[in-house]
Amino acid sequence: LGQSVSLAQTILKYPQGALLADRTSINYATFGARPIEEALEFEREDATDFLLEDGIKGAQRFVDGFGRHGKSTNITNVDRTGFRELKDDVV
Repeated sequence: LGQSVSLAQTILKYPQGALLADRTSINYATFGARPIEEALEFEREDATDFLLEDGIKGAQRFVDGFGRHGKSTNITNVDRTGFRELKDDVV
């Protein structure tokens, strides 16, 4: 359980739009697409909105020095109070 909570906290740091787009693409590629071209076209269409919205912000952060040479601490400030409550409920 502790490792699951730790993984969830790590995943929370990344852009949720990107994670949801990846999840949608995985589901479509696994269950919906027939030829590879169809899956790639879906990936291109589905990811475009996210790239335009958040990709440019992330690129600017990289230009400003974030993420270079493995520095990725403090990716985002995440409210983790819900995880503490979950931990207390389970224990």
